[in-house]
Amino acid sequence: MLEVTMKKKLTDFSVDIGFQIENEIVTFQGDSGSGKTTILRCIAGLMNPDQGMIKLNKTTFFSSEQKISMASRNRRVGYMFQDYAIFPHMSVYKNIWYGVSQKTKVKQGLYESLLKLLEIEYLAERDVKNLSGGERQRIALARVLMTEPEVLLLDEPFSALDSTLRKHVGMEFKKIQEIWDIPYIIVTHDESEAKSFSNRIFYLKQGHFVMR
Repeated sequence: MLEVTMKKKLTDFSVDIGFQIENEIVTFQGDSGSGKTTILRCIAGLMNPDQGMIKLNKTTFFSSEQKISMASRNRRVGYMFQDYAIFPHMSVYKNIWYGVSQKTKVKQGLYESLLKLLEIEYLAERDVKNLSGGERQRIALARVLMTEPEVLLLDEPFSALDSTLRKHVGMEFKKIQEIWDIPYIIVTHDESEAKSFSNRIFYLKQGHFVMR
């Protein structure tokens, strides 16, 4: 279970939220600048809340009361950034394997499965410089899944995919979550997309969850 209670002052408002997520897919929706990405970044350890607690199962990532702030590299949180964060000097293969400490047979099997799932087998030996936005996004998704995180955060993960591939990847993505059985948090502006694979949807307005 992922447990989050946090307050974080931003320029125009303060994020003040609390929630618990089981091993399920939860979607955050709201206008741009409503605080969605701030919450993801605090969970990942890329910034700290001003006050609160972030805990995954029995591991405390952050606690203002206990003065705990675990380094992001130790959290086993997979985070797929909206801008993909693809390394231009690396091949597709090296990008996907980045962050994997040991190349085992199990990891090789996972790698091959992800290439097939995301329909990027033809890209395996390519350079990343001339790839389309959709191709770069699928590589970024493969890379974060290769680390086998204990919680997965995705910021607009399907925005660059065409409608057919978006539906396919969304459904397969749900199957992966059911197999790995970990919490997923997805930020998306597409409500129909969110309803198709989410267990719950949280609506955010100026840093607060609201009913809709």
